[in-house]
Amino acid sequence: METLSKRMPAGQQADPTLDVRNLNVALKGRYGTIRVLNDVSFSVGKGQTLGVVGESGCGKSMTLLAVMRLLPGQASISSGAIRFGGDNLAEVSERRMRQLRGDRISMIFQEPMTALNPVLTVGEQISEALRLHLDISRKAAWDRAVELLQAVRIPAPERRVGEYPHQFSGGMRQRVVIAMAVACEPDLILADEPTTALDVTVQAQIFDQLRELQQRLEASMVLVTHDMGVISEMTQRVVVMYGGMSIEAGDTAEIMRRPAHPYTQGLIACLPELGRTSRQSGVTLPEIAGVVPPLHELGAGCPFAARCAAAMPHCFTRTPPTVSLGEAHEVACWLYSTEEAAA
Repeated sequence: METLSKRMPAGQQADPTLDVRNLNVALKGRYGTIRVLNDVSFSVGKGQTLGVVGESGCGKSMTLLAVMRLLPGQASISSGAIRFGGDNLAEVSERRMRQLRGDRISMIFQEPMTALNPVLTVGEQISEALRLHLDISRKAAWDRAVELLQAVRIPAPERRVGEYPHQFSGGMRQRVVIAMAVACEPDLILADEPTTALDVTVQAQIFDQLRELQQRLEASMVLVTHDMGVISEMTQRVVVMYGGMSIEAGDTAEIMRRPAHPYTQGLIACLPELGRTSRQSGVTLPEIAGVVPPLHELGAGCPFAARCAAAMPHCFTRTPPTVSLGEAHEVACWLYSTEEAAA
């Protein structure tokens, strides 16, 4: 049977900005060599936002690091293709990747304080990418850095461009990181939980800023998050990941309306709704039982089987086939398969 990783994702347009096919990433450690990404595939079209959602430890950030070729030392791409323009990023030289990073592809990391150099002013850090990729003068790069800080709505950008990261609040540091990411007007933005540790009001501002800049640049974006509410607001398509695998994919509106995989159903059920819960009524939000298992403990079957209330015996021993639920929706789950479980 055709698997999710070997098919064009449901509803995806031709000639995508980024096309990831059958991506496998292996990690060497004390438990031997384990696969941290298992046949992951997705595509994102021009100007489109693709959401990648799942709990911590499901492989979301590792996927973006693989695309950027910034994997940790013991991890490597063992097979698969990452097609961007005319390049396969899984195979190009490091020199070529340095040309692409920060220019045509940029990344917004989770924690801005660790993404920024504490001993350089924000202006120096923004200017560096501009001078490297655009070959402009130091003054022109500095003036452009001021314009970028103004574009991300940092007050008094002419003054603040000369300040250091520790002089900015968490939300303002995140805006600086976004300014760095869009400095060279990239074709693709990879956003790895860009509002981690920020309060709700600032989160909304950051997402509004990202949406506005993306539309202006006509850039594609891959947005990693654990929040289905963010997925609903920000994306057109979504990939649900668990245990290093893509277990459900398709149009966001379709999956939010009709989630198929028990894990996706659990994520959506955890979303709070006004009036649905209260201390007075004693009603609490549902939760997904258990925790994401370490990857070295996963067996041959569905990675979610141990936490799934609908699991059947073969869910623990055989990888589930992928079933199409329509033009814009696919799920890897035995519940929807007509294939003989014992075959």
